[in-house]
Amino acid sequence: MKKTILKATAFFTIMATSISFAQGTGVTQSTDNMPIGIQNNYESRGSGPSVLVAGSPGNAAWIDDVEAKLDGTGLVSADTFLTGAGTPTLAELQGYDAVLVFTDAGVADPTGFGDNLALYIEAGGAVVDATFTPNVSITGGFTAYELYSAAGQSNGANLGIGTINDPGSFILNGVTNFDGGTASFHNTAGIVAPGASVVAEYTTGAEFIITAENVGPANARRVFLNFYPPSFDARDDFWLPSSDGALIIANALLWASFNDAPYSVLVAGSPGDPAWLDDVQAKISATGSFSVNTFLTSAATPTLTQLQSYDAVFVFTDAGAADPAALGNVLGQYMDAGGPVVDATFTPNVAITGGFIPYELYSGAGQVSGAVGTLGTILVPGDPILGGVGSFNGGTASFHNSGGVLGAGATVVAEWDDGEPLIIRNENMGPSNIRRAFLNFYPPSIDARADFWDTTSDGDQIMRNAIAWVIDGAILSTSDNEIELNVALYPNPAQDRITFSNPNGLSIDSGEIIDVMGRIVQNISIGESTSKTIQIGSLTSGVYFFRVRSGATTNVIKFIKR
Repeated sequence: MKKTILKATAFFTIMATSISFAQGTGVTQSTDNMPIGIQNNYESRGSGPSVLVAGSPGNAAWIDDVEAKLDGTGLVSADTFLTGAGTPTLAELQGYDAVLVFTDAGVADPTGFGDNLALYIEAGGAVVDATFTPNVSITGGFTAYELYSAAGQSNGANLGIGTINDPGSFILNGVTNFDGGTASFHNTAGIVAPGASVVAEYTTGAEFIITAENVGPANARRVFLNFYPPSFDARDDFWLPSSDGALIIANALLWASFNDAPYSVLVAGSPGDPAWLDDVQAKISATGSFSVNTFLTSAATPTLTQLQSYDAVFVFTDAGAADPAALGNVLGQYMDAGGPVVDATFTPNVAITGGFIPYELYSGAGQVSGAVGTLGTILVPGDPILGGVGSFNGGTASFHNSGGVLGAGATVVAEWDDGEPLIIRNENMGPSNIRRAFLNFYPPSIDARADFWDTTSDGDQIMRNAIAWVIDGAILSTSDNEIELNVALYPNPAQDRITFSNPNGLSIDSGEIIDVMGRIVQNISIGESTSKTIQIGSLTSGVYFFRVRSGATTNVIKFIKR
């Protein structure tokens, strides 16, 4: 990619003569060789909602840094669009659960882009914008949905979070600090939109996070983040990746797209000390992705009804289950019905039997311990279960299973440094085509006992990612993810009704609304109708999937019922 960046002398001239860095960072780049359209330039993908990063950075390469940081959280899956070179269509925007927008060098068509963003918002689309949209403006229909406007801009050394006005905000989940870097670019002295709320401020008192609900005809959510999204890894005066900038952006996108309600997880374990179960619960809860309860399986066996009240079950053994066969049978029934399960050390040797056996990923194993073990060879680089994972240290015991038999069709994602599997996964298992994962380490951490896995490493993130990955596949088999049909569903989110659009009049053999447990809650007759309005007022609020089949082709569209 050809890059034409202003020389340093020109940059400092701009600083001295322009009004508050009128063009953002003060860097501009020729658009002649910029890629046009949707791009993906980062190998590792998140496992959460889809996001389009639509930005006009001073240097086109900076948008790749934003994509990398978002995918690295494991919370969202990002693509990019350089709005300095082109304008995404409404159809392109509607292919994503949320859109992150930022400006700097200016967009190719501020009015056209603003009009498309407005139409996206009015149909229920989630938009998060960030510095410098209040001064390097997007115009057109977007002006009606601005949260912070008519602003200047400023910078200051290493600005952080000051007053938090809404400590319970989902956008601050897991956030401990923010460091804007030596530039700390942000907008100042702007107008906060009527009805919007300032969630948090900078240490200077300037607005840091602004949100609004019930925006536009579809009652959408909106967020403005008052910092420039590229990080220190793009330029050394931008925000520091050692702080929580990426998590703030990801959380904002999740909240705006109504993906803030955490999935529920049951940790069903038989640890040597029952108190260790609480440590596992605490570590998974602290990731901010799930609501977590526990069940001590050494004392009793959960019922199928109890399991099915959760979006996923995380299982491990040690002291042994009260009834290994009964626990295995109920887990088998849960998985047969589409429930996702992650298991961990010591299930391959302190076994769960019964109906769990056909779903085992690693069996007939022994166990090893006694020396510090760490993350070794990564066999599937970019795997979602490794999103945001920089290291793993199993502690001075490093308990794990060894010498076991790998389940048919299973994939070893990563190994311990001794060559034993660390992460194993499989897809399309059982009658409901579920995903399964096995984590070959003992889930309680050093906070439970001094020789367990080290919390300065990423054991919690691995558990979080594995659970998210199996949940993400609880509805969609591999073939269901292949988007082949030219169909759409709107508005999304929706409250009382949704409309299925079939512009080519394809013959639709079946239409189904499916809940997050994989249960069909509504059958829809469509035929060759080009448009079909579907009443959903009787559904409870939450995430659903609309699945249609035409011949051998399947299309699944996620939607949110308010």
